[in-house]
Amino acid sequence: MSTHYGAIAFTGAVGDVQRDHGSHAFYDRKRIQGTAAPGTDALTEDEKHYLHQRRLKIYGHARIVTAEQDPTLVGSFADPAYGAVVERAVLVAVEAFDSNCPQHITARFTVDELDAHLALLRHQLAALRAENTQLRDEFDRRE
Repeated sequence: MSTHYGAIAFTGAVGDVQRDHGSHAFYDRKRIQGTAAPGTDALTEDEKHYLHQRRLKIYGHARIVTAEQDPTLVGSFADPAYGAVVERAVLVAVEAFDSNCPQHITARFTVDELDAHLALLRHQLAALRAENTQLRDEFDRRE
């Protein structure tokens, strides 16, 4: 099957959308690798959620739509908070999907996800350092 399907990898702001039952669409975030055989629209899309160590492969047929062809459709993927200009969208007619074994997916976290946990650890560290200083002072006074 892999010889008949291309691969798409992308990064950027979230813009994925399920348009209707059996379809999936997203805006082209520039880092797209198409490795399908020439003359075919078949592809696989490998979605990973590193925090939960999950992977989903989507098999389907892609159609690329530029802003010139359908400005309303392509514009619907714009994220005002992200500020990027969406130039084209990829529409995928989903034929199948597969959830892969998460055993070898390394958990990855964003800075924001770590900050909440690290703030608690920093607070505990500061409290322990203060307690150590207090105990040392008490010990020094007893000598």
